[in-house]
Formats: sequence, C-alpha cells, structure tokens
Amino acid sequence: MLPDGKLKVLFLRFSAYGDVIMCLPALAHYIAQRPEDEVHLLISPRFADIVRYLPGLAQVHHYLPQRNLRGVNDYVRCAMDLAAERFDVVFDWQANPRSRLLVSTLLARQVYSYDRRMRRHQLDKCVNTLLAAGLEPPGAVNPLPLHGPEEEAWAKQTLAGLPPADAYVALGIGGFWETKLWPEENFARLMDLMEVRGTFHFIILGGSDERELERSERIRAARPEFTTNLCGQTRINQAAALVRACDLTISHDTSIMHLAWAQGRPVIGIFGATDPVRTGPLGKRSYAFAAVELRCHPCFRGRCRLPRIECMLRITPKAVARRAHKMLDQIRVPTPANVAGDFFDI
Repeated sequence: MLPDGKLKVLFLRFSAYGDVIMCLPALAHYIAQRPEDEVHLLISPRFADIVRYLPGLAQVHHYLPQRNLRGVNDYVRCAMDLAAERFDVVFDWQANPRSRLLVSTLLARQVYSYDRRMRRHQLDKCVNTLLAAGLEPPGAVNPLPLHGPEEEAWAKQTLAGLPPADAYVALGIGGFWETKLWPEENFARLMDLMEVRGTFHFIILGGSDERELERSERIRAARPEFTTNLCGQTRINQAAALVRACDLTISHDTSIMHLAWAQGRPVIGIFGATDPVRTGPLGKRSYAFAAVELRCHPCFRGRCRLPRIECMLRITPKAVARRAHKMLDQIRVPTPANVAGDFFDI
C-alpha cells in the first residue's frame, strides 16, 4: 500500500514506442486517482513526444540506454540525478535488470514492479502494480491525448487533400524483425480485395529506416492511384493525429497499431513472431490476427528458423479484408460499443 500523504512518485519506462503507449492508460489512471501526488516519468528522449500532451506529469526525465562506455556514464548520471529527487515511490514498468539496478540506487520507500515473463498484456501488468499499491481498479478508459490542436489540424488538412473515398485506411507497414512483416504482396492483394466493397484510400505509415522506406514505396506502387505514402514523413504526434482521423488502421505489431487502439480507433493487428496476448490491440474496436495454431508461435525471434515465415503466410489478405469490411460496417452504425470514450476496460 502507498504511504499516507502527498507523494513524489517516479514511473520508469525507457522504451519502446509501443511499450510506452501500452503503459500510458495505467499512468493516466494513477494521475486521475491521485492528483495531489507529484508524478515524474523516466523515458527515452526518443519517445518523449508521446507524453507531450498527457496531463498531470510534474516532470519528464530522459535516459537513453546504450551499450557502450558513454552509456555507462549516462546511466550513472541518470541514477545520481534521480537519487537527488528523493522519490517516495517508484513504479518500475521496464522491469529488466538495468531498471532494477537503477531503482535500487534511488532508496525509495516503496517499489512496485512485475514479472516480465508473465503471459499477460503489458497494460494489465502495469495495472496490477497500481492495484498492489492500493488504487481502485480502473473501469472504462477514455482515449489518450496523443496529439494536440496543431497535429489535429495537420491531419485534417492531409486527408482533405486526398481523393474522395468511402473510407481512409492507415497501413502500418514498419518493423525491424522480418518475422513481424506481412509480405508486401499481401498488402497489395488486401487493397484489391477491399476495393470490391467501395472506394478506399490507403495511407502508408512507418519509420524513416531505409528498409521501411523502400518497402513502403513498393507497396504504394501496387496501387498508386489509391495510396499515399507518408512513411518516414510524420512525427509521432502527427502519426497519432492521422490515425485518429482515419476510419481504420491495419498494422503490424508496431507503434502505429498502438496509436490506434489507445485513441479508441478501429484497428486490425497482424502478428507474426510476437504475441497478441502480451502486446495486442485492446478494445471493442480492435482485432488481432495470429497463427496461434503453429507450435512455434510466438517465438519472439527476429529471424525465422523455418524455410519461410509460416506464421505470416497463414494470415491471408482475404481474411484481413473480410474483417476490415466487417469493422467498417459496424462503425457506420451507432451502437454503445462504438461510442468514443468507452472503448475498452482494464
């Protein structure tokens, strides 16, 4: 249980984009339940923009993990700076050896963390630490504020400049592991199949890595008249605003997928080596494809040991297109499950 009185509290989550986003509903719940506390967050500077619009944070501290001598120096400096803050309570949501060592130097009165090996969703693990601290269980969660008015205006202007369509669909095509990448020809086939039921315009989103840029351009070239390639051209808050403005997002297990469900938007996740039980999209308007029938799934390997990446090949464009049409049909009919602000329970 938390100590009595106003507390100075530190939450740790260094990386990465998707993992940080999955923790934010729990962080927002703590701030809402204990607005009198002084809440700090330790995060990699690369991902700091994702919490720019989250209310209630007293201070955001930066730490960039590196595997070199400079990384050691940065680690020691970070530990010393945080120790000087004299935190009462620490929530270690990184939960790895590096973060545990860092937390041990802070001499906080209480520390809460979890076992990374548990096969439970990342958000659920974070929420359990709050329950252990004595907070009330959260109920329905409102969409997270992941962008501001400037990014919202940019997203609306971007969509307004595209050809008219029955629906705008964001495609998250990024990922560094080959075992997380749906074949490029599957995206092309998916676009063909979706066009059977109307006019769709597809917006490709991803990072600025050269491989992602090349991959995104090949996917765009399959349907150039119906596709806009913004891969590597958006900051995280812009991507959040654009996903929020789109009718549907279809994505690998990447930050684009998490930006959608965290804002209560319809999203389809395509999972290969990773596990939707741990990192899948949440909510009444989310769906995850995964080849759970394979004995090797999930392997959490960047490279497949088989001659071909079977888990990704078993997720067919036809199945994804059918689910996409169903979800788009559902959101066009107002129901309690489609009301923004009540999109998932934790």
